[in-house]
Amino acid sequence: MLYDTVLDHYYLRLRNNCYAVVVGNNHERYAVLSYVKYCPGSAETPWRDSFSRLERVVAKYDPVEVRRRALKQVFVPFYDSAVPYVGELEIERVYNPVLRARELLTRVRDRLEVVAASMTHALLQVAGLDSLGVTGSVLPSIHNPETSDVDMVVYSWRDSVSVIEFVSENKSLFQPFSDARLRLWAETNAEATSLTKSEVLKYYRNYRRGVFHGTEYSIIYNSGVPGSLLNLPSFKTMGIVAVQVDIEGGLDALNYPTTGRVTRWRQVEGAAPPMDIREVMSFEATYIPLFYEGGRAVARGLLQCSDTAGYCRVLVGGQEYRGSVIWVG
Repeated sequence: MLYDTVLDHYYLRLRNNCYAVVVGNNHERYAVLSYVKYCPGSAETPWRDSFSRLERVVAKYDPVEVRRRALKQVFVPFYDSAVPYVGELEIERVYNPVLRARELLTRVRDRLEVVAASMTHALLQVAGLDSLGVTGSVLPSIHNPETSDVDMVVYSWRDSVSVIEFVSENKSLFQPFSDARLRLWAETNAEATSLTKSEVLKYYRNYRRGVFHGTEYSIIYNSGVPGSLLNLPSFKTMGIVAVQVDIEGGLDALNYPTTGRVTRWRQVEGAAPPMDIREVMSFEATYIPLFYEGGRAVARGLLQCSDTAGYCRVLVGGQEYRGSVIWVG
């Protein structure tokens, strides 16, 4: 079944010739969680396929904007929220990032594909061919060779750790942003997270974003394991909370939504948790380095608790309340 195989950052071409991006690894037959990113249009834009020009429906992944643009939503008890989806019958074609990376190793058609193939080849020094994928606009071949970026995905926790270490240690090849580009990145993410630019800069890592052979890249990480929405516990939102948390770091940070495991917490304000707070979950990927590496932070978000799971969490970056995570040590 389709919902047993699609993973985070697969692309879908729909029967109306729009393109949707799969969100997360957990889906069901009736609902592949995803958001529509590109649709046919008449305006001159950087993206096009063999059928038409394409316009970006969602300029950036923002929960509020995604929800506003969504044609269909389904209530998911695990999030205690309605999320965008597409039905299996609406899907014309599935684009697998791993298969696209393999294709690029044997055949490239433009300068950007050459860079994507070169980056894939470099990462093969530490990761398997079954783990490395090319996503973003290059995946369905709707990219602009002059303006698009290279977006990679690693589908394996073991290989993800290897890639993170390899990229971090080879900054001459995987170059960090220049000062000017880093300032722009900080300004954009400060606006998205409500943090200050100095607070946002603590989260920058070249294993997430940088420059390879003169082209900007991003790398996301994933367990590579599909799951069922029906097997996830239900959570109930109790209110808004702010807590100081110690994050232990770990692999849970690499899946989407990113999750930081809490070893110690102290309530600062807001709703009183009826159970132990064990994690901070975020739809904002900026926080991945903290959740992966570990540290102390102040998390402000929705307090959600589950009788089934037996614990509470703080949900950040949701459509009902944005919240924030400030890395303090």
